Amino acid sequence: MVKRSEAIKRSLRKIVWVELKNLPNIVVYTPARDDWNTLMKVYESGGWVWADGSFPTADRGQWDTGRKNCVNAHNHFQFGSRSFYERKGRAVI
Repeated sequence: MVKRSEAIKRSLRKIVWVELKNLPNIVVYTPARDDWNTLMKVYESGGWVWADGSFPTADRGQWDTGRKNCVNAHNHFQFGSRSFYERKGRAVI
């Protein structure tokens, strides 16, 4: 029988980690909930966390149709409305 810790270590080796580049003047627009969920998975695979330190895929209920659906493109990210970031001079992609 395989010890639990050994099984966990084997599982962790299968996880694909990516190296993400911090882009402090860029925000990502997520017009659909699926876009938001995909972005959170990418951020988590890069080891990024929310500004409060929680994992990206933790259900925090942030995505909101037409409102706060833009996310910073850097670690310790936050979210806000497209108009908020455009007023701050951020590039929205």
